[in-house]
Amino acid sequence: MDGDGVSQRPSFESPFHNRSVEWESSIPDESLSGRAFQENVTQESSKFLELKPQQQQQQQQDHRNMASAERQQGQEGDIKADPSMYIPGSQGENEGALQVLNEGIVYKRFLTVYNRTVRFPPDMKHGETQKEEEAGPAVAFDLVGHPRANFKFTVTFPFHSPEVPDGEARVTLIREYCQAMNGMSYVLPTGGFDMAKHASMAECAAAELSEEAHLHGGKLQCLLPEDNPGIPEGKWCLNRFIPFLVINPKADIAPGVRDLEEAMIEVHCVSVQELKNIMISGLMQPPSIITCSLALDYLAKHNFL
Repeated sequence: MDGDGVSQRPSFESPFHNRSVEWESSIPDESLSGRAFQENVTQESSKFLELKPQQQQQQQQDHRNMASAERQQGQEGDIKADPSMYIPGSQGENEGALQVLNEGIVYKRFLTVYNRTVRFPPDMKHGETQKEEEAGPAVAFDLVGHPRANFKFTVTFPFHSPEVPDGEARVTLIREYCQAMNGMSYVLPTGGFDMAKHASMAECAAAELSEEAHLHGGKLQCLLPEDNPGIPEGKWCLNRFIPFLVINPKADIAPGVRDLEEAMIEVHCVSVQELKNIMISGLMQPPSIITCSLALDYLAKHNFL
């Protein structure tokens, strides 16, 4: 374990890379080294490829059945729910919602990891469902969210009109340390909604613009309809973000104070074409890419570009 108490799993390169083989392997035992695990999976892969197609299909189905049985065994009582705890989606408010059997906190630090176990519909067999009285499988999922921010954050696109006729429009970007990449990544000014500091999402956007980009003022425009709850950060994530556009903000001579993890922030002002190149470079985070796309559409529609 590292200093934060997080287990360090040895890294390895998957032997299935660039292979069009559907295969489900078990999670590697922590006692195996990366090389031993890779050799083990390679051997299993070779055995699998030697099987006839019908045998491959049967083995895959056996793995699915085993995994399903393991998920169902004891899950409904593993983690106790906290009735006072609000978790987005737990009330079945979204289209296609499934019955939530239980949910609770698994791990908590800056972000919080939750378990959510739901009841799937009865399995489909040969085009027919099981009998109505037979319940579908219980399936557990890991969810990640930021409850201290009420599962909400803002992303703001700072746009600067050309200073002279026929000049070039510019966009302010942030380049900061990305912990998952363990490297530098491009983002727009982004930050969580703090109920103690922000009266609205627009106020949150303005505060983050000041803290991260050292900008203030300008025309702030929300890029979603008023009744939109926000764009999901990811399939597994409980957070939603509200994208904003700010037109012609000015330098902030008394900017907000940055947090410790923001100490490596760099502020860059780029052309629209440079921005488009960064958007597809693999070095920009998805919420910022989405906000850039919405902002560029808005600017083109309103003759700013």
